Amino acid sequence: MGASIGLEEPEPENIIRQLSAFSREAARVLVADYPGIGKVLAPAVQYGNESDIYFDDPDLVDVLVSEANATEPAYAFVHQTSDKQPLKPGFREKMARLLPMCRRLGTRNITIHLPLDRDGTTPALLDELCAPGFLDAVRKSRVSIDLENNWHASWFGFTDHLIDFYAALDKRLDAIGEGRMKEWFGMTFDCGHFFAQYCIAGRPLRPDLDRLFSALADRIRTLHLHGNDGTSDQHKCFEPPPAGSVDTSAFRSNQQALLTCLPALDLAGRAREGEWDMVIVSEIAVPFTTDAYLAHSRLIFDAITGRPCKT
Repeated sequence: MGASIGLEEPEPENIIRQLSAFSREAARVLVADYPGIGKVLAPAVQYGNESDIYFDDPDLVDVLVSEANATEPAYAFVHQTSDKQPLKPGFREKMARLLPMCRRLGTRNITIHLPLDRDGTTPALLDELCAPGFLDAVRKSRVSIDLENNWHASWFGFTDHLIDFYAALDKRLDAIGEGRMKEWFGMTFDCGHFFAQYCIAGRPLRPDLDRLFSALADRIRTLHLHGNDGTSDQHKCFEPPPAGSVDTSAFRSNQQALLTCLPALDLAGRAREGEWDMVIVSEIAVPFTTDAYLAHSRLIFDAITGRPCKT
C-alpha cells in the first residue's frame, strides 16, 4: 500500500518522513481492521515522475533507505513516467541505475509507463525491452518491470492492445532464447487511466475490464487505485455509497466496476509468494483527510479479502 506524491516540494526530506509516518499509521489501522492481511501488508510510498530528485540526491536516498531499514519499515517504490517510456532516450542507462536502487530501498517492483502514442509502437518497445543489456540488468537486479496502461486515447490504453503486446513480448523472448525472462515483465494496472480511456472513447469499460483481468491477472503486480468520473484522470479517493440513496453517477459506476473485478486478481493469495511484491498504490492528487483515505482503503480491502472490515 502507499501514497504517491509529486516532486515539486520545498522540503523533500520532511515529505519523505511525513508520508512514511502516514503510511505506517494507515497500515496499522488496516491490519487491525483486517487481521488476516497482517503478514503481507507493508507500508510504502511511491516516488518518481521523472524529475528523480529523490534518487539523484545521495542525502535523500539515505533518508529513503533509513525509512526502509527502520524498526517499522516504510518502503519506497519507484515510478517512471513520460510520454515516451520506455522509448525515451537514455532509458536503459536510467534503468541500470534505478533497478539496483529498488533493491536498496527494499522493493522488488518498478512501474514504467507505456508510451502515450496513439499508434502502436510494439516493435520498437520489443527492441528496447529485449535488448541484451537491459535483460542483463533485470536479471541481475531481480526487479519486476511493471509496465503501466496509459490513457489520452493512447494505443496502450485498450485491453486488446495490452493483451497483444504481452503475447508479442513473450514470443520475442522465446525467439531469442530468453523465455525465462518472461516472468520479470509484469503490469501496473491504473484504474484511473482505464476509466478515462474508455469513458472518453465512449466504450463500455466493464467487459474489457473483465477480459483484461482474466487474460493478464498473473502479470498484474502493481495497482494504482483511485477514482474519477471518466472525464479526466482526477485521482480522487473512492467513496462509500451514500446512506439511504442510490448514486448512479459515473464516478460511482466506475468505482463499483473496479471493486467488483478486484477479487479476480487474488491479490491476498499472491502476495509475496514469488520473487516480487503485490503493490497497491493510492495515487490521490486532491486534498484528503485521514478518515477519507481509510474509507477509500477499506473499500479496496473489502474487495480484496471478500469480506467487510471487522469494525
